[in-house]
Amino acid sequence: MILASVLVLIAAGCGDEVSSSDMSSTESVSPQTSSTLPAASVSTAKPTKPEANITTLTLVDESRPTPATAETPELPERTLETWLYLPAADQPAPLIVFSHGMAGHPTKFERMHTAWRDAGYAVAAPAFPLTNDQIAGGSLDAADLVNQPEDVVFVLDQLLAMNEDKDSDLYGRFDPEQLAAAGLSLGGMTTYAVAVDEKTRDDRFKAAMIQAGLIPNTDFAAPTDLPILVMHGSADPVLDQAAALSSFELLNAPKIFVSMLDAWHADQFEDPENALTEKALEFHPLVDQTTTLFWDAYLRSEPTASPEDVIASASDPLLTIVDSDLS
Repeated sequence: MILASVLVLIAAGCGDEVSSSDMSSTESVSPQTSSTLPAASVSTAKPTKPEANITTLTLVDESRPTPATAETPELPERTLETWLYLPAADQPAPLIVFSHGMAGHPTKFERMHTAWRDAGYAVAAPAFPLTNDQIAGGSLDAADLVNQPEDVVFVLDQLLAMNEDKDSDLYGRFDPEQLAAAGLSLGGMTTYAVAVDEKTRDDRFKAAMIQAGLIPNTDFAAPTDLPILVMHGSADPVLDQAAALSSFELLNAPKIFVSMLDAWHADQFEDPENALTEKALEFHPLVDQTTTLFWDAYLRSEPTASPEDVIASASDPLLTIVDSDLS
């Protein structure tokens, strides 16, 4: 029951009304020591109007339903409002699909995603139907994790279809040979399932990034030669770093683990207005630079950085401890 137990921790840490009985059927995920975060950690910031250079797309998957919750009825489709960051240049760009966490939202990551965009990457960040913090009635359901890997695939398929459509504004904007997945917390679990686990992954993804996330199933099979960057707070009260290290040990090289000293669960990755402590703000420049260099080293068909550059960027004796296997 590893996944059910982890979902209980996430739900409790985020202060969301999700019971363990609601999660008993979520033992596995396919594309087809507990403690709780203080209540003050729950961000209730509303999505702001996107900047002029951030597009929002409403993508509707009519082939799969959105399950009912205590507050909302079942819907026959899954609606994924997606924040899309596009580099200024018109040539095809590498594309990263980012998955937010429980009670998260794409608007909480504009700083980091803007850094990636400004470095030449397109970023697509969907708001998942039952785990984003703007759901009508506030009825979140962590058990919908089982559907989120397919949401990621659906978003990717839609964007790549528009990439091939000469009548689309997105025609020719993405490089289908340079695709990556990233995610935070529950979104990290989503990313493990859709991009990393050999049994369930979409092999179009060429690199993966996990922020404060865990492998969600007990029969995980690590892929060969998939570059992975894992970043996790040493003081994470929602998902213990020791569990993240256990997940990391199951991965094959090349892999990098960045232990963020005294950092909590999410605010070192999210925008400054969501920071819970001054300490979180200290990590923001390191996060932006290190994650961008990881894409430069491992996502581009012609790398503009080396793995050693990633490790050097992540290494700060006051902030981090870095473990890696690049063989």
